[in-house]
Amino acid sequence: MIGIYFVFQLSTCTDSEPQVITPAFYHWKTNLFIDSSAISNLDALKVEKLYVKFFDIDWSSSAGEAIPKAVLIANDFDLQIEIIPTIYITNRTFLKTDGAAQKILAQRTAQKIKFISEKYGVPGPKEIQFDCDWSGKTREAFFDFIKNFKKEIDASIKISSTIRLHQVKYFEKTGVPPVDKGMLMFYNMSDLDDWETENSILDLAEAEKYFQNFDKYPLTLDVALPAYSWAVLFRNGKLIKLIPEVKESELVQFELLEKNRYKVKESTYFQGHYLYENDWLRFENIEPTTLLKATSRLAKIIENPNLTVSFYHLGNHSFEDFSIKDYEYVLEAFR
Repeated sequence: MIGIYFVFQLSTCTDSEPQVITPAFYHWKTNLFIDSSAISNLDALKVEKLYVKFFDIDWSSSAGEAIPKAVLIANDFDLQIEIIPTIYITNRTFLKTDGAAQKILAQRTAQKIKFISEKYGVPGPKEIQFDCDWSGKTREAFFDFIKNFKKEIDASIKISSTIRLHQVKYFEKTGVPPVDKGMLMFYNMSDLDDWETENSILDLAEAEKYFQNFDKYPLTLDVALPAYSWAVLFRNGKLIKLIPEVKESELVQFELLEKNRYKVKESTYFQGHYLYENDWLRFENIEPTTLLKATSRLAKIIENPNLTVSFYHLGNHSFEDFSIKDYEYVLEAFR
C-alpha cells in the first residue's frame, strides 16, 4: 500500500519535503478475526500498519514469576498490512522481578513473539512495541528489560514504547525509555475512578496541562488516538469494571440519571456482564468532531516527518461511529 502524503504549507515560499502520514490501527482483543467489511474499510483508508497485542505479561503469584496472559488467538492473518507485535506489561511485573529474572523474561518474551509470528505466518516484524505505564519504582527495571530484549532480537528490528502525556512533560524526572521511537497515547487522561469525571477517554482541558517539553523530548513520537466507547460500571460508588464497545442506544433499558449516566433498575445481564440493581453506568465515547478538535491542537506540537497515526482500537463499531471521511479529516489535520 502507498502512504498518504501531505505537504506542509509554510509561511515562506520555501519548498519543503512532503510529510508522510501512515494510517494504522491497534487490535487489542485476544481473538483476531477481521471480516471482509472491516478489511474493505481498512483498504479504503489505506491503513498500512496493525499494532496487534500478542499477549500481556503479568506477575503470577502461583507460578512465582512473570508469565504471558491473554495470548493471541488468530483466525486469519492473511492481511496485506504490516503486523507490529505489541506486548502489554504490568507495573507489578517489574516490582516483583530482579535483574536476573528480567533477563530471563526478555529471552522468553522474544521467543514467545517469534513463536506466535511463525504460528500464524507473520513475516519477521520490522517493529515491536511495548506498552508499560512505568512508575518511578519500575522505571529502571523496565528500561533494563528493553536493553536485554534488544540483545535477543535482530538488530534491524525497531523497538517502540507507548508514552503518556505526563512522561513527556516530566521526562527529566520520569526518564526516557531506550527505544527507537515512542507512541504518544493521546487518551485515558482523566480520573476513570471518579464518578464525576465527564469523559476519561479524552479531556482537552486536562491535556492542555501537559503540552510542555515536546520540543525537548528526545524521542521521535508517533500518535495513537481514541476511536472507541465503553461503559464504566460503578457499584456502591466504586469502579468495578469496564464494559467495552458499548453503544449508547444499548443503554436505553436502564434509567437515565443525567447525560451519559444510567442506573440499573433491576439485576440483569448486559453484554455478558451481570449487573446488580442500583449499579451505575457512565457511558463514554468520542465524537468525530471532538477528535478532530483534539487532533488539530495536537498537530501543532508533534514534529515527525514520517508520522504514524494509529487509532485505538479496531473493534466492532470502528467504522460505524466513524466514517472513512471522519478518519481522513483527522489524518489531514496533521498537515
